[in-house]
Order: sequence, then structure tokens, then C-alpha cells
Amino acid sequence: MAKTLMQPEAGIYTVLTTDVDTAALFSTRVYPSHAAYKDSYPLVLYERVDSEYLEKINGLAGNNLANVTIQLDIIGADYGSAKAAAKTVRETLNAYSDEVETDTTRLTVNRIRLIDERDGFEPPSDGRAYGRYRVIQEYEIWFLNE
Repeated sequence: MAKTLMQPEAGIYTVLTTDVDTAALFSTRVYPSHAAYKDSYPLVLYERVDSEYLEKINGLAGNNLANVTIQLDIIGADYGSAKAAAKTVRETLNAYSDEVETDTTRLTVNRIRLIDERDGFEPPSDGRAYGRYRVIQEYEIWFLNE
């Protein structure tokens, strides 16, 4: 049975939860868009912030190549742990190129490239005494949209 196309966000989740280094750090604490304050750290939030789909023109664009930008928020219990976790993510994802697969889906990643990284802080809310430290990374992901 043919596998269906995996969305790039699911590809990021799969890579981060199966790579030895990032899986040891995050386990399955990799979430779309948000996580509860009660979650343990470190953790990763991801969301698509931009998309570009290239059309085939006389067959020259090649296999429906697509490009999306995914933002990752790597959140730690303190500034140092957020920075260390971000370094591990960067070492795993930057320049990544491979086939990402599950039992039923697949994604052919041509290249993942880090395009921006900055620090952030989320002030306390929900009665918590402490805020959350984060490193925000944006990755450009080129993949086959077939």
C-alpha cells in the first residue's frame, strides 16, 4: 500500500521524537502551537509560519517542490537549559536531508535550513511565580509535495 504525504510539521515531530539526541532530551514533549504550564521541561512547540508551493512549468520545477517555514519554540526551565536544548535541536535539524517515514506516511526532505534564532521570555501567568525561557528558531524546509 502506498504511503500518503506527511505534512512538514509532522515530519519535524517525527525527526525530533526519533533522533537519539533529541528524543533523549524531549521524549514526546513536542507539541503543535502550545503546551500547558504544567508540562515538564524542556519541550518544543512548532507551527507553520509560511508556505510556498512551486508549480511545474514544462516539467522544469521538478517533482512539485515546496518550501515551508516552521517556527520552533524551545522552552526550558531556565535560560541555560533553553539554550542547551536549542543547540541540540539545531544540530539535529540544520542541514537535515532524508526520507521521513511512519507506518502510513512519508516526507521526502530535500533540505532543512536554520534561517533565524532568537531568545524570548514568556512572563508568568496562571498564578505561576516564574515565566518560561525560550529560544525561537525558524527553519526553512524544502520537500517534495507529491
